[in-house]
Amino acid sequence: MKAVQKLLTDRDQLLRNYAQRADDETRIQINKINADIKRLFIDSKRSRWEQLCSKLDYKIRNSRLWKLAKALYRVQPKEDNSNSVTKSNGSPTIDDKEAAEELVKFYSKESRLTFNKEDRKVGKLTKNLVKTCRKVSISNHLFSDHITTSELIYVIQELIIKTLLDPTTFTDNFWKTLDHMVESAFCTFLICRGRRVLPEQWKTAVILPVRKPNKDASSV
Repeated sequence: MKAVQKLLTDRDQLLRNYAQRADDETRIQINKINADIKRLFIDSKRSRWEQLCSKLDYKIRNSRLWKLAKALYRVQPKEDNSNSVTKSNGSPTIDDKEAAEELVKFYSKESRLTFNKEDRKVGKLTKNLVKTCRKVSISNHLFSDHITTSELIYVIQELIIKTLLDPTTFTDNFWKTLDHMVESAFCTFLICRGRRVLPEQWKTAVILPVRKPNKDASSV
């Protein structure tokens, strides 16, 4: 290509001049020549492809078609990786603050979950179930008040069952069951002592009034 060769010669001369005396006019001419060379190469490659495709017949089994497809895949324009942050309209950000705001918008969209109709139905049922479990319809709000540690200790001291029963009248199986019940009650006591509130399921149990220490018999 004579036109390209002439442009290459002119560019070499301008590069030598620019090395001796760097000025803006010479630099602009070099950039213009580089753009002309690139455009000529693109036109030449396009004409070669058109000439090659015009000689191919898709009805004939020819390996040149596969070679052409592979060549087209190789010449696809590649995307260059960039570490700059751009806005939604494609313009670059001007400072770190604006870049951070664009990153926040991007990751907020990426992390947003999409729920279909079935997912929303399950979520609604779950919320209603949780709300129902937290509500207990009772008229007596005795156990809704916080209790003190001394009150719990007093109730446990009143439940000294083994000292009131004759050990010879009961079997070993009964005592094993009783030990398990006492152990379970003690674990419940430790939990209540930490939370200072009686368990939720106790609110639906049968309430037996227990006299509090240092109070008269009419007080529960």
